[in-house]
Amino acid sequence: MKDEEHQLDPQLEKAERIAYLIAGFIRHTLTPEEHDELDAWVEASPENMQLFEELTDEQRSEQALRTFQQTDTSEGLRRLHEKIHAEARKTRSPRGFSRQLIVMAAAAVLVVTVSSILFFSNHKSSDPQNLVTGRTSSRAYLRMAAGDTIWLDAAANGNLAVQGNTQVVKDSGLLSYHQTGERGINLETVMNTLATERGGQYSVLLPDGTRVWLNAASSISFPTAFTGRERKVTLVGEAYFEVAKDAARPFQVWVGNTLIEALGTHFNINAYGDEDQVRASLVDGSVRVVQGAASRVIRPGEEAQVRSGSIHVATANLARATGWHNGRLVFSNTALPTVARELSRWYDVDIAYRGRSSLHISIIIDRGLPLEKVIKLLEGTGNVHFRHTGDTYTVE
Repeated sequence: MKDEEHQLDPQLEKAERIAYLIAGFIRHTLTPEEHDELDAWVEASPENMQLFEELTDEQRSEQALRTFQQTDTSEGLRRLHEKIHAEARKTRSPRGFSRQLIVMAAAAVLVVTVSSILFFSNHKSSDPQNLVTGRTSSRAYLRMAAGDTIWLDAAANGNLAVQGNTQVVKDSGLLSYHQTGERGINLETVMNTLATERGGQYSVLLPDGTRVWLNAASSISFPTAFTGRERKVTLVGEAYFEVAKDAARPFQVWVGNTLIEALGTHFNINAYGDEDQVRASLVDGSVRVVQGAASRVIRPGEEAQVRSGSIHVATANLARATGWHNGRLVFSNTALPTVARELSRWYDVDIAYRGRSSLHISIIIDRGLPLEKVIKLLEGTGNVHFRHTGDTYTVE
């Protein structure tokens, strides 16, 4: 029996992979490589084409939304997963999986996708008290050169400070730095640090026009004006960069002793201290990654993974890497410890896990959802159970 169940895993994995791609198509979150993968599957047979058209039919999606409003998400998913495993046990298709298996796996993924869309749409006008503490808070502060700290939640919009020739302005979740007086004349520069706590997020428009989005539990240090031949900033944690083009002055992000250098490009850097590597994922342009004697240039759709003095270049899952920047938690075959760390940082809770480090999860969730709803969705996959004790959640 165990051997038989082991043989079912590839069937379920492939069906769930196709379901994930179809859900990504509906939500417009697929990378170019994932689009190619989905296209190849659709074009492989008329049956695949018909199934894809059925699952992406707009009228059926609207009906699913109406039905979902009266659905118990976690219970429905539990029953659905029982049916999936039952179907897998009786499937003996030489092609590895049946049409029914794909439909049900797709339904499991799409129910989670629909629930996220539906709740995120509805909660915008609901009572903020229904959300987890901090979901409506930026939880960020600005530390200036003299050591003064401004908590940005409490600060009013408008001019925050003047530092030398630079004026700092706050405007609803965005800090911007504006040079006063004649450009380039006797610039006075000092270092500032923008930081977020767990559960926070903030954005800054740097003096050169580069826009940076800072994820939870992260910080970025930068000068109030870029005066040299290089534009240098220092990052701890995670940030998404849209770098202003300046061919004469490369833009440099330092993460410890790792350098990510660009001229004008869009990329994400994940460099949390509790992760085992630094990841630079490129959306547009090109960047150079340097670590010690190693140096690599990456292109759009690629990711540099820096660990123990070496740089490995791989195909990036951009939907996964940049999902937080677009307001989503995107887990694509993600190991449970990584999922736990991301949830801990965003929801400002402690999450432990017992003996489940080999478990991988695929799910897309809007970051506006309260933690309680996220836990129900994760438990609805049938793979995990959360136990809440005091200030800690334990995954069992």
